Amino acid sequence: MAEPLRILGVDPGSGKTGYGVIDHAQGHSRHIASGFLKLDRKRPLSERLLAIAEMLQALIKEHQPDCGVGVVRFGLSDPQVCHGSG
Repeated sequence: MAEPLRILGVDPGSGKTGYGVIDHAQGHSRHIASGFLKLDRKRPLSERLLAIAEMLQALIKEHQPDCGVGVVRFGLSDPQVCHGSG
C-alpha cells in the first residue's frame, strides 16, 4: 500500500482564511483537520497577513504536509479588490 500524500489546502482571505488537511492515497482521501482564522478587518492588512503566516507556520509544524495548494481568485483586475475579497 502506498504512503498517503498529506496535503494542506488554504483559501486565503483578508477577513477569514480557511484551511484543510487531508491524506490522499490510491484514489481515496481522508479528512485530517480543517478550520479557519477570522481576522479583524479593522486591523491593518500587514497585521492580518502576519496572523495568516503564523497560522500557516503552526499548521505546517503540526501536520507536516507533503505539499500545499491555495485558492487563487481570477478575473479581478484591481489588487485592492483581490486582497479585500475574503
